[in-house]
Amino acid sequence: MNVLMAAGFVVLNGFLLQAKKEFNLEMLRPDGGGGGMEASSTTRLVLGLSALAVVLAFAGYAFVQNRRAKAGSSGVGGHAGAGAPAPYHPAHKDEVDLDEKTRDLLVTFAGTENPAIIATMINSRVNFEQVVERYHHANPTNIAAAQINMVRHQLGFGFDNPRVPFNHTRMLAPGTKMTCILPLPKRKVSYTTTVVSIDENGFHIMPPQQHGKPVLVKKLHDLGFKITRQHDSEYSFSCHLLDQDHDGLGAVKMAHGTEIRKMLYRNAKRVLLDFPAEFSVIHRAKGAGGEANYNFRGRFLDISMGGVCVIVPPGGRIPEPQDTVIFFLVPAGIKDSLSTRVLSTEVLGETILLHLKFTALREMTRLKLSKLLDKAKDGRLTLSAQ
Repeated sequence: MNVLMAAGFVVLNGFLLQAKKEFNLEMLRPDGGGGGMEASSTTRLVLGLSALAVVLAFAGYAFVQNRRAKAGSSGVGGHAGAGAPAPYHPAHKDEVDLDEKTRDLLVTFAGTENPAIIATMINSRVNFEQVVERYHHANPTNIAAAQINMVRHQLGFGFDNPRVPFNHTRMLAPGTKMTCILPLPKRKVSYTTTVVSIDENGFHIMPPQQHGKPVLVKKLHDLGFKITRQHDSEYSFSCHLLDQDHDGLGAVKMAHGTEIRKMLYRNAKRVLLDFPAEFSVIHRAKGAGGEANYNFRGRFLDISMGGVCVIVPPGGRIPEPQDTVIFFLVPAGIKDSLSTRVLSTEVLGETILLHLKFTALREMTRLKLSKLLDKAKDGRLTLSAQ
């Protein structure tokens, strides 16, 4: 900044000196060339004033920046020296994306404004959970404790982030849909439920309904759950039933659980299914939003919660790994189209097998598929064409 100001002054002085010299020379001319002198001097004067304006602009900018720097070092409003706490400044780039309320809650949970400690909470889920666990244990009824779940999800430590291991039901969020399994005395009944609310002590879910009214299930001790995370896998866990509300919703309060099992699709139970269907193939280069490249008529060999195995007719075009294959299972009561991804192909003599994995199944569709597999007898499922 000082260099630019000095350069401006040099330019200004040069213009003024040159104007002065030309003015004296024109005055000595005998032919009275005042017109040329006047034009030359006017031009030089305008340029000199322009240079002066540039110098003044730089000087003003430097003055403002200097005042801001001094104000920042002395605290907001100049009260830092009077014992007021220094303003909290994020030390990590990720903190810039957090709103002021979230940053204040992190400071409250940690009990310090130390930027290094706040940064460790942002960068490490383990550190975050340790800090909020201590805070909740010491302040279970504090209003800030009710905001822990909200902060957890804002930091990306919730169930929706497939890069974070799902090992505690505290990672769930209001609105999460999952399959609930009721262990009734004679048989197990499953239905799709929704997380109504959640805090560090437990979570509420919607109860099953019969004739439009909530069913009382509070006499049961434990309920089972299955939930699928997109781009990840399916998980199963059980939680202890604490209570059931007596209001209109009849929400069921569950204790949190940590015994969560990740279900590997390749280990899922397979059911034989001999049934023809029409399959549409989207080549991987076109992506999920592309139009079908071609169709083929094939037959199911088996089906599971993870995917299906299809027999491709000989002589036809064979889908490639990572291609998308779409089909319908209307006879099974599933009206939505089922999207799958090609895992591999297998050649057994003249038979070509196509191994497909389900992608982005809705919870309602998954529940129907689960009930469909439960109807299999002796490991075989029979469907009638409609």
